[in-house]
Amino acid sequence: MKAVNFKELGPSPFSIVSYHNVFFWQVRSAFIQGLYYPALTSACALGERMLNHLVLSLRDHYKDSSHYRKVYRKSSFDNWDIAIDALADWRVLNEQVASNFRGLKSIRNKSIHFHPETYSTVREDSLSAIKLVSKIIEHQFGFFKVEHEWAISGTIGAQFVSKAYEDDPFIKTFYLPQCPLVGPYYAVAFHEIGILFFDRESYSDHEISDEEFSKLFNERAPEEVVSSDLPLRPGVAPVGVLMRNGKYQLLIRADSATDAS
Repeated sequence: MKAVNFKELGPSPFSIVSYHNVFFWQVRSAFIQGLYYPALTSACALGERMLNHLVLSLRDHYKDSSHYRKVYRKSSFDNWDIAIDALADWRVLNEQVASNFRGLKSIRNKSIHFHPETYSTVREDSLSAIKLVSKIIEHQFGFFKVEHEWAISGTIGAQFVSKAYEDDPFIKTFYLPQCPLVGPYYAVAFHEIGILFFDRESYSDHEISDEEFSKLFNERAPEEVVSSDLPLRPGVAPVGVLMRNGKYQLLIRADSATDAS
């Protein structure tokens, strides 16, 4: 039974942030063990928590919006429509993610309020809710598997934030704090403390387009990639480390002591 449940869930989605990962692992674990109603209700609760997190983190960027007066005083939202409509109009949620949230809301209302058929459909409803949460995480907070509109198109083996989205409130709040700032010739190394990122101490002082960056990255020769050896070789600087606890930490770049965090 557990093997069947595990298989039907499918893979857990990749996520750039850690807020929901532990809770979603618990949701999936409950379903695998056959605890369908706890899995169902917790998947719905996690969806509501994600909506709240998005609105509370981003609302101050949209003070001129007609939705702001509905959300600026509240510390939480149990009306999903208010949160979904605001986030959709702010272009934080695309049409697909907004639809997935609305589908999850429908399951949530049917399951948490009394509907007799829940006794006979609890496994089916639980699986549907979990798959909707998976799609939400994958499309809203994920990387690689789907083509995100904020990503530089066509890069092979890595995903980069497009220049046009660096000041987008959602990207600035949720993605950039997890991202090292690198050029096309950076390197990655895996160590006991986590994943280390290395890059040239400096690049030529002119701006390139996303298309030029993609071409340089995809066509870089092996000898152009910086060394990831420790101790560092001349001309190489550490630019960040993704710790094993999932937190990203910026490091001092050799050419900019003021860039430390």
